[in-house]
Amino acid sequence: MKKEVLLFLVVGLFMLNFVSGANMFYDDFEDGVQIPEWMNWVEDISGVGTWIIKEISSSGLGNGEYAARAFFWSGQVRLVMKNSINLVGNLNCKISFYSAAVCTDNCPTLTMDYYDGSNWGTVTSIDLAGAKALQHNEFSIDDSDLSEDAKIRFVVTGSEKNGYVYLDDVSIDCATTDMEVSLDSPYCGEYFMRGSTSQIKVSASDIDDVITGNVSIDGISIMDFSNGGNTTSHTWDKAGNIQIELYAENGGGFEKRKITSVMVVDPTTPDKYLAACMDEPSEFVDITSTNVYFNAGSTRGLINESGTIEVVDKSDLLFSWKFSDGLINFHHDPDESELAWKFYKNFATAGDNWAILDVEFK
Repeated sequence: MKKEVLLFLVVGLFMLNFVSGANMFYDDFEDGVQIPEWMNWVEDISGVGTWIIKEISSSGLGNGEYAARAFFWSGQVRLVMKNSINLVGNLNCKISFYSAAVCTDNCPTLTMDYYDGSNWGTVTSIDLAGAKALQHNEFSIDDSDLSEDAKIRFVVTGSEKNGYVYLDDVSIDCATTDMEVSLDSPYCGEYFMRGSTSQIKVSASDIDDVITGNVSIDGISIMDFSNGGNTTSHTWDKAGNIQIELYAENGGGFEKRKITSVMVVDPTTPDKYLAACMDEPSEFVDITSTNVYFNAGSTRGLINESGTIEVVDKSDLLFSWKFSDGLINFHHDPDESELAWKFYKNFATAGDNWAILDVEFK
């Protein structure tokens, strides 16, 4: 028997009264413009090779119809951010991108460097011989390195190497300093036995305003909180797929909403359970472009047979996504592509967009 669970997410774009994260830079290369007319990048070649924007709609080497492609033969083939960006005033910045390669075992290396305003430093180096298939990469930048003159660059290099290297969906995402609220426990995908008791814990901070918020379980409020957060004990007396909702706002009208799913097991009754988890984004997100990064990696299932609990990872689940613009994600099986649960989605217009995640057992 298949069992499924739905998670509905409202995504606010350009809505100034929504906070929790910000996209500082994004390039999906969908403009299709060829060199030398890069919109956001410049070439810097000291060897044999080149960068172009390449149509890749049928190759599976990008997350859209176009990607940046490097041809490499020797030396260094660099792609450098044309204009610096100001990351001061942000926290917890992350750089993410998709990468892929077409090469023999004699593959080059892809390096991503970060410029902190005075020096270039290597964030990651990927040996493409073992990472040819399309993969998502994400790396954190230390808060002390966030400057007014930040840049990134990608360098393809190697000795006696050759091949093609693909980049797509290059993004820099940061937290904001306006209001930080998080549900520290329970975490999404966690399970409890019916009748057990655990802590509901919230952290909340705002350096110049007062926060008011509450936590509800299946629509019933169980705890209020303000600056500093709060903790309460909760007894799980109802079995099933349970949703915990956090809501907070401050005096300036900034809001945050987060939905977490947990599973409460009745050990006396064989059954299946699912927790659909939206790790990114949370609801009410301040996003400066119409592109949104979705990550449902914490989604879990659980099977209870004769009192034996088996946790089911996302590889044994199917993901179906629907969006407010009428489009869907054609990737459903995580065994076939991680794009089933982790991807960028471009909305045609800003505003109150939404996404629905439907998860079921294979």
